[in-house]
Amino acid sequence: MKRLWIIALLCALGFVGGCGQTRMPEELAPAEETTSTEQSTEQAEEPKPVVEVVEIPEELPAHPRVFLTPDRITELKDAIAADEWLEEYVDTFIAECEANAKILVLPTMESGEGGNGAAGILARDFALAYVLSDNMDLAEASADILRAFVPLYPQYEVTYMKGRAMSATLGEAEWGRNMACAYDLIYNSGALSDEDKTAIEDDVLRPCG
Repeated sequence: MKRLWIIALLCALGFVGGCGQTRMPEELAPAEETTSTEQSTEQAEEPKPVVEVVEIPEELPAHPRVFLTPDRITELKDAIAADEWLEEYVDTFIAECEANAKILVLPTMESGEGGNGAAGILARDFALAYVLSDNMDLAEASADILRAFVPLYPQYEVTYMKGRAMSATLGEAEWGRNMACAYDLIYNSGALSDEDKTAIEDDVLRPCG
């Protein structure tokens, strides 16, 4: 926290020194300018980056495996149980998710970018709350959102900024991440049938990716 405050203070002050001159700490100051000849020589001497090819394993680990693994979830639960403040925070988060699940409105073709984005966040939050609480109602709510996009996503037209559920690529990436996270976390919950999983993967996640 102290480091963040110092960074914010430096940004606010703009490193302003005396006599109207901008002053920057030495460790942040740019290197001395070099001539074009020196630059070209240095660039020529720089080794080319080595691109490592990662082979996709024939057999992937069991779900969840994307953002959290079973071991990590156990560690997370233990850490929450050992910290009173953190436990209270998580309990509040779970309670909010449980309340939102009871008034859930599923996305439609008329939901638009705002509705789709909100639905993706809810799907992710419900799934995470399910993992932390084992409340099947939360897994079911997350599954309902995932299933709702199965008939919708193929109907979305690609926008000029390369979005579909969202208007642009960056928003689409965040939405897709939330959907993938939700799917991964509730995969083994029992809330999704095999048919659901196939449809979500084929009609939502793969096209989005």
